[in-house]
Amino acid sequence: MRGNATMARPCPKAIVLCSVAWLAACNRAGRWEKASQSSLDLFEKGRFAQALAPGEEALTMADDWFKPADLLKEVVVLVQQAHGAISGPAADGFARLGTLYVEWGLYEQAEPLLNRAGAILSRIGEPSPAVRASLDEGLCVIAVDTGRLEAARQACPAALGARQGLVPPDHPDMARALTAMGLYHLRSGRPDKAEAHLEAALKVYEDTPGADVQGLASALMASAEVKASRGDLAGAEEAFGRAKARSESPYATVKALIREAGFELRGGQARKAAGALNEALALHAELPLADGFDREIILLGLGESNAAQGRLDDAEHFLARAVEAAENRHGVGTQEVTGALRALGKAQVSAKRYGKAAGTARRLREIGDSYGPRNPLGRRAYESAAGLYRSMGSRAAAERLERAKGL
Repeated sequence: MRGNATMARPCPKAIVLCSVAWLAACNRAGRWEKASQSSLDLFEKGRFAQALAPGEEALTMADDWFKPADLLKEVVVLVQQAHGAISGPAADGFARLGTLYVEWGLYEQAEPLLNRAGAILSRIGEPSPAVRASLDEGLCVIAVDTGRLEAARQACPAALGARQGLVPPDHPDMARALTAMGLYHLRSGRPDKAEAHLEAALKVYEDTPGADVQGLASALMASAEVKASRGDLAGAEEAFGRAKARSESPYATVKALIREAGFELRGGQARKAAGALNEALALHAELPLADGFDREIILLGLGESNAAQGRLDDAEHFLARAVEAAENRHGVGTQEVTGALRALGKAQVSAKRYGKAAGTARRLREIGDSYGPRNPLGRRAYESAAGLYRSMGSRAAAERLERAKGL
């Protein structure tokens, strides 16, 4: 096995070790090694845009050869052989791999790697500011983009604070942290703070053109959302068009189309939103590692955008699929399922399919019963069910439910 000789070689960064470990584990030929090593070397030098193309090539080959879970297992075993599974180099390697996955738009691949790195740092009690910054930045982006603002509340300021102590204000890493913080402020209802952070990030990219193409695309997308929140749909569309033209990862493009559809739908452009989401759904189906969460959001958005156009049959079709996708991923009775059921019930009421809507309201009541009215999720489920009863003209049923549950 070639891994013994390779791992004996000094490696200043564990990400290189992980790359070689993959090759040793699969023992398949140099095409993968060349693409993977090229991507990681370029990334280490800050040449993020150039790193994406060979990285995508290596990712495709890796997916052809083994399942992601098998890959992670082999990496853990071989890193342990070289440095120990609980070591600073191992944490560094997992953090850098996770960062690459975040940039490519592969959040479900990235999050376990970032969490593993964080767990290692906690165990060894040797916090590395650089590794910690990478972890927090990646977790911030994932949390904000998946709607987990409580998790983002800690990770986003921590990432920005760490970067401020590590790199100068005009460094691309600082721009990425500013972008993540700006998006967090925007999603938290603070557009003024978001705009200030994003303007600072874009200034860095303007002063260092070509240094980080994917980072620039992320900043432009966030800027587009700020413009949309202020009602400047033309400016938002222009900024988003620039962002999409610069995106170099199809996985990231799926997420970009979802975000484009979001501000179009909020701006009353339901038809354009549906077009972006149909494009995202088609692309998602072609990508072997695309995030399952993205598919849920696409289906939910297609349901809402079709309902806004009065295409209620299509709306119910997509929303039923969204409920099914949420149940398959999260289980029955979760926040995601509750939200999808609420949207489905509204579409059924609009189509005057009261029998189906009553069935959906009953499912929401059952979720409420499983948690109880004192639990926030249980309370929202009851309130959603009561709202459907009122929409159907069953005011008495809604009031009975509210009295019984103390709403």
